[in-house]
This record gives sequence, structure tokens and C-alpha cells, in this order.
Amino acid sequence: MSRLRALLPRTLQLQLILIFTLLFASFTLGCILYTTHDQYVMLERTLIAQANSLSRGLAASSEQALATGEVWQLQTILKQASHYPGLEHIDLTDPDGIILSSQSSPNNPGAAAKPRLRLQIPAQRSESIQHEEGRRHGIDIWIPIGGESNLGWLHTRFSLSVADEAREHLYEDSLWIGLSALILASGAFVLLLRRPMQQLKAATGFAATLDEARGAVVNADSGVDDIDRLLETLNRASTRLFEQQQELRRSEKQFRNVVEGLSELVFETDTDLNWTYLNPAWTEITCYSLSEGLGHPVLDFIPADEKPRISACFKPLREGHITTLRDQFRYLAKDGSERTMEVFARARRDELGNFLGYSGSITDISDRKAVELAILSAKEAAENANQAKSDFLANMSHEIRTPMNAVIGMTQLMLDTELDAQQREFMELIQNSADSLLSIIDDVLDFSKVESGHMQFEHTPFSLREYVDSTVATLRQRANSQGLQLSSTVAEDIPDTLRGDPHRLRQVLLNLLSNAVKFTAQGSVAVSVSIESHSETQIQLRFAVSDTGIGIPADKADYIFDSFFQADSSTTRRYGGTGLGLAICKRLVSGMGGRIWVDSQAGQGSTFFFTAQLGIEDVLSTHLDVLDLGDAKPEQHLNLLLTEDNPVNRTVATHMLESLGHRVSCAHNGLECVERLRGEHHFDAVLMDLQMPLMDGLTACRTLREEARRAGRARLPVIAMTAHATQADQERCIAAGMDGFITKPVLRDALRAELTRVLGHSTATATTHMTPIPDTTAPDAGPAFDRAWMLEQIGQDEELMHEVIGIFLGSYEELEGQLTRASNAQALREAAHAIKGAVSNFGAHAAVAAALQLELAAKGGSQPADALELSQQLLAEMGQLKLELELEQSQAASR
Repeated sequence: MSRLRALLPRTLQLQLILIFTLLFASFTLGCILYTTHDQYVMLERTLIAQANSLSRGLAASSEQALATGEVWQLQTILKQASHYPGLEHIDLTDPDGIILSSQSSPNNPGAAAKPRLRLQIPAQRSESIQHEEGRRHGIDIWIPIGGESNLGWLHTRFSLSVADEAREHLYEDSLWIGLSALILASGAFVLLLRRPMQQLKAATGFAATLDEARGAVVNADSGVDDIDRLLETLNRASTRLFEQQQELRRSEKQFRNVVEGLSELVFETDTDLNWTYLNPAWTEITCYSLSEGLGHPVLDFIPADEKPRISACFKPLREGHITTLRDQFRYLAKDGSERTMEVFARARRDELGNFLGYSGSITDISDRKAVELAILSAKEAAENANQAKSDFLANMSHEIRTPMNAVIGMTQLMLDTELDAQQREFMELIQNSADSLLSIIDDVLDFSKVESGHMQFEHTPFSLREYVDSTVATLRQRANSQGLQLSSTVAEDIPDTLRGDPHRLRQVLLNLLSNAVKFTAQGSVAVSVSIESHSETQIQLRFAVSDTGIGIPADKADYIFDSFFQADSSTTRRYGGTGLGLAICKRLVSGMGGRIWVDSQAGQGSTFFFTAQLGIEDVLSTHLDVLDLGDAKPEQHLNLLLTEDNPVNRTVATHMLESLGHRVSCAHNGLECVERLRGEHHFDAVLMDLQMPLMDGLTACRTLREEARRAGRARLPVIAMTAHATQADQERCIAAGMDGFITKPVLRDALRAELTRVLGHSTATATTHMTPIPDTTAPDAGPAFDRAWMLEQIGQDEELMHEVIGIFLGSYEELEGQLTRASNAQALREAAHAIKGAVSNFGAHAAVAAALQLELAAKGGSQPADALELSQQLLAEMGQLKLELELEQSQAASR
């Protein structure tokens, strides 16, 4: 087939002509053959019919002569008939085939030269018997003579050469006619195809140059619809292609303008990471020219230590593990400076997925990184400033409280003396002003804590009704003095025991109630609590504080929760306040998962609403916890070894333990504790201070555990008592083998709870569930000496309180000397720690905070100037505490 195809002409026109010629010639030849054969057959049939007719005529003419025996007459008949065209031979035989007479055609002299005597007659008689054997030579016809009388046979032989000659003439004539027709038809076909083929040739040439046609068209009038449609299609394609080329040129120009105008570097690389395309931003970013970049490896412009990371980052992109890459790298500018770039890259691949290189964009983010560093620095500066603000507020609060405590204390002492009416009025005004000033300080400190995010929220169980009732009771006397009716209602379907931060909840409620009482001249103030929504573990409560006071204008209601805002500027002059209370309430309510709003009209009172999200406490488990940690006492009195070097702490702890019914022995340091336990084994537990001379508490506990292990003794519970109050300190105690942890100042309830817990699990290892650590990092609002707090911790035992005060005052000079003589950080830290433990028994939060700051500063290796300033601050706090304790002792002596 391929060889045959190779023989065909290459042009469509010649192929069509050849195909047409072959088809037409084949058709013409077929027609010639069929027609000539048909005419030959018809001529042959005609000659045979004529031969049969002549033979029957001769047989009829010869029958009478044969019957009469007139042979001469037979000769005459046969001779006359021998001139018939195509007749070769005539024989007349008797019934047995013996030739009676024979005559050959003059045109066939060869037949006479072969005399015959007898012929093979047919096997049966019929009207005419035709033998066609040897049709090429002729046809033999046998006619019986005489019918039933069987006189003989007439045999004739006719030649078919006439038909053969006629067939040859027919073939020859038909071929000439067919050839003439083929020539004429081919010429007509060529003429007919000339224009279409010219158009088709023009279309072929036009299609070959279509991309360069620039919108040109060709004439679509070939006379053939298909070719015309092809030409029209090419014309439309040329027009569309030209329009697309124009649009593509415009897009390319626009894209190039955009890309070349970008400040970002647009690039392409080959498979070996060489630059193959760079927009002009390359020069602006790197200061290299395009010629200095194109064709060069990317890594030539990268610092040496950055090259391995870049190769590692681009490898997954090349291998198809990732589709895009976004990262930051360092590069070297032409001036040698090192800059930072952000790279976005993709892998380029062909239709088969073969890797071709990379493309993407690069942005110089060096300035942005500098801005980020500046912002970070500014943020740190702002945080430091915020911390400085908080420290300033705390220090200012402390500095203000110190003289204010003296003012309030002396005012109270003055009011206890004999005064005339005017003097008492003046002193009461001083006292009220001092109380207002302390309230302002408290608001500022609370707001500062909220703003700085240092406000912490507890999640402890509490009695809602108890806290609501106690809060209302706080203001009841004040309300009664103003003639106001103060009431509270808690919905019955609210569980009494909930989990949350009762102190913050009380702070919000107390602030709203205080405002209601303050701004209500007559009428009533009411508190109501209802359920807004709840689930199995959470409950959303709605609190409402209503009053019949002055109310709030509608246009001010949206602003009263902003900081330092009051609905009326005259409010400050008339009622006082800072405008921070509601702002603090808003932050506290938000911290409890709620919101706060007000419904009020000027002159018709107000209703403040707020919601709080609280946990629903299992009443049975809470009751059991209270029994375990609050009321449970050991079934028998305990023999306890108290290890404490500070005499004040030792005295307080001894009296607390004895008040709980225990027997207490004392050791003054860790070494003494270890020595006593080696000889005595009747103690039920050890309470161990951590920082002591000769041997600290951690070392003592580890020594006890090691000696007990070697001697095979049972584990003796050890509870730490320390002013170190961090989680890390708890973990250090547990690691040393301690079973419990109590922070100083020691609270009696916490001490009893921890003893119950530890002795109930004496065979277990220590747990991280420790006694809550009070916040002593910020100065409190009270005086240096909190008399009520100390009496509450020691069971209202005033005799013990004065004994402890006497011990502290007796050791004051030693503590002060230890601090002033400290010549290094270790000595300074030990002195601060000893003072912190001693003053914590008196509720002196400011002194505790100052000691803690000094201890932490000494531990962190502060500068001498800082340590000196902190030392002086601590000495000032100790002096104030000493002054108040001496005043307490003098008042006790006078009583």
C-alpha cells in the first residue's frame, strides 16, 4: 500500500484527475465489454435460427425426392443451398447414417477433399437436433426426414466466423468510441475542476501563511459550496487570528509594562537554577544590571551560609512534593550589603510534567523587617512603660497610704478623746476625706490591674445567697441612715453552691449597690438574681440592681461605662468618685463571661443589669470537700516537729497548732531537725521551713528520706512552710520528697486542711494540689499592721497577738541589722527572706511585697544602686510596721 501510495501524484488535482480517469475508463470498458458480448450473442442466436430454418426447409424439400428416389433432384437442391452464407457442408443420409448425397460450400473447398461415406447420427429422433461442440468452428444441425416413416437425416454444418468477425469489429469500434469519450470527459473534468482547484490551491497557500496574513482574506467564489465554506472559514480564522494577535500584542505590552513597572522582582530560571528572565526591578533591588544577572546562577547572589537552606527549600518544589514555595532568604546586593527577600516560587513544567525550571516573584522586605523590629521594640517599650505605670501606681499608692494610714489612725485616736462639737466635726470631715481618698486609690489600682491584664479570676465553690446577703448587709447601715429600704431576692431555682470568683462578683455587686445608695435620696434599692440560661455544668445568671434615685439621661447611658466618665460633671463635686467604678465593673463582668448594661431615665431611677457565667457545683462533692478540708480533724492529737528559725513565725505556728489540739516540739534549723529525728521516732509529721541557717529545709528533707530508706523506716510526712510561693517552689519541694506545701503567712484553716490531707494520704507521694498562694506581690489598701486579719488567723487570741508582737519588736534590731550589714547578694537575699517571713504574720502586705522585690532582685543579681533603693524601701516599710505595732502595744498596756 505504501508503494502504491508512493506512485500517486502529490497534488490533489492530479489525484482527482487520475481517479476520475480510472473510474471512467473502468466504467467505459465495462460498458464496451458488456455491449459487445450482448450484440455477439444476439448475432449468434440469429445465425443459428437462420441455420435451423434453412435446414428444416432443405429437409422438407428433400423428403419427396428421397421418397421417390430421385437422387439427381437431391443433388440439385443441395447444390443450390450450398451457396447460403456460412454454410460449410450439407449431407443427406439414410436412417443408418450412410451418406446418400453430400454437397460442400464453394467457400469451403477443403471439405470436398475429405470424402465421407457414413456419419454418426443422433441417438434419438426429434424435429431438430443441434450440436454445439466446437462452437468456435461451427454448429452441426440434424433434421430427421420422413417423420414416422424414417426416410433418413439431413445434416448441415454452419460456420460462426461471421459472428466472430462482427464481434471483433464491435470491440474495435467500442474501444475507439470509449477512448474518445474518456478523452472528452477528462478534458471536461479538468475544465470543471480548474477554478475550484485554483481556489483550493489559493486556500492552501493562504492557510500556510495564515499567521502572517494580518487579517487578509481570499475570494470565496469557486463554484463549489464546500470549497467556498472552507475559504470563508479561513477568512474568518484569519480575521479572528489577527484580532487575537492584536489583543495578544496589547496584552503582552500591558503585561510587560506592568511587570517592568513592578517594584517586585519577577523571575524565571532554568533547571539548573540560572536566571533566564528578570524584570527591571532586579536592578533596583540588587543594584546589578540585567546583563550581570541573566544566565548566572541564583546562588551566586546568596550568602554562603544561606545556600544550603535555599537548595533544601527548592528541592521539594522540584520533586513535586509541594506546588508553591513562600519563604524568606538573605541575599547580597552589589554594594555588599546583606538584605532580606521574600520569595514566592512555582515549578515550571511542560505538558508531560517534565521540570523546566522555576518562576515567581521576589520582594525586598528589608525595610519591612526593620519596621517590624521597630514595632517590636516599641511594643516592648510600651509594655515596659505600662509596667512602669503599674509600678508607679503601686509605689505611689504605697507612698500615699503610708501617711494616710497615719492620718486615719491618728484621726481615729483623736475621735476617741474628749472633743468639743466643732473639733469633732472637723475630725469627722478629715476622716471622711481620708476614706474617700483611699477609695479613689483603690479604684485607680483596680483599673490599672484590669488595663494591664493582671486581674486574675478564681474558680472556687461559694454560696451565692451568702455572698449576696453579706454584700447587702455591708451597705444596710448606710442605707438605713439615709432612710432607704434595701432588699435582695435570689430566685429559688438557682443552686446555692456555684463555682466561680465570688470576690470579683461581690466587687461588681458592691460597686453597683454603693452607687445606687449614693445617688438615691429617698425610696428603695433592690437586688434581684435570676437565671438567664443554663446547662448541666454551666449557669448564666442575671443580676439587677434597681434604685429610685436621680437616674441617668438617655444620651449618657452609652458612655457611663467608659473610663473617667460621669453622666454629670457636677456629680464629682457633689458625690465624689473617679468615674472608674463602672469601667472596672464592665471589665470584671467581661472576665466572668457576661455583659453589663443600664435601663434608666433621668429623675426616675435606674436599673443596672449584668450577667455572669458560673459553674454548677455538685452539692454532695462540695459538702464532702468542706468536711475533708475544713471541719475534719485528726482522730487523735498529733506529735509535730516544727522546724523554723524565725522566732515570730515559730511562736505563731506553735500557738496555731496547739489551738488545733496538737503537741508541738521545735527545731531551729534543718540540721537540728535531722539530729532530733535520728534519736526520736514518735513524731507524726514535720513542718519544715525552707530557708534556714546550717541546713535548709530541702536538704534536710532529702537527708531524712535517704536515712529512712537506708534504715528501712516508714515514710514520715513532711510539710513545707515557706514564703516562696511560686509553682516552681512547689515543684522543688515535691522533688525533695515533701508531702505538702503551705505558704506564709500561715493561715490556720489552710494549716488544718493540709495536715488533714497529708496525714490522710501519708503513704502516698506528694501532690501538686497545694494550699492556694495569696497574692503578696502588690501593696494592699490597708495599714501596715492588719490587726483584724491577724486576730482572725490566731483565733482572736489577743494575748498571743501581743506576745508575737513583742517577739518581733525584740528581734527588730537584729532583722534590721542583718539587712543593713548585707554585703553581697546572698546575704541580702537571706535577710529579705527572713524579714518577709516575720512581717507576713501581721498582714503587712506592703512590707511583704517590698521584701519579696528585694529578694527577687538579689537573686537576679541587681545593681548595687537598685538593691540599695529596695533596701531603703523595705526599711521604711519595716519602720512603719514597727510604729504601728508599738502603738498597738501601748494601747494594750493602757487598757
